[in-house]
Amino acid sequence: MASLEQVSALMVEAASLDEDVAAVVRNAEGNWVVRFEAVDVEVGCNAEGNRLVLMTTIGVPPPERRLAVLEAMMTYNFLVLDTGGVRMAMTGTDGEIVQMVDLGIDGLTARGLATILANMERKTLVWRGFVGAASADAAVAPAAQETVTFQA
Repeated sequence: MASLEQVSALMVEAASLDEDVAAVVRNAEGNWVVRFEAVDVEVGCNAEGNRLVLMTTIGVPPPERRLAVLEAMMTYNFLVLDTGGVRMAMTGTDGEIVQMVDLGIDGLTARGLATILANMERKTLVWRGFVGAASADAAVAPAAQETVTFQA
């Protein structure tokens, strides 16, 4: 089981490997925010379960896009073997969409974590574009685009 200090060192090392990371901030609860230019990746540590949970905020779908977005999210979640466990959810009935993945800490390297963080940032931007599209034809659902594996 990794200590918070070990995970913190892993986070700092991973961030140093990606020039697009602007900052890494750790709060009192032992969680981190990895800040890219347009995306914050929140990282929570479940030390007892020896896992990290990474999450990004996509936004609230506009009412006219809600059904299309929810259908795309459900399809994306079905592709769990192709997405490496990345899944989509909402914070509530009319809440924000979030993208998340949980990772085992054992064997996770700084290089692997840096790759996963960058993939989360990139996919967040794709989802934000899809969710905010003005019409259903304006964007291709992320589930139909290239698949990115989030395995370390």
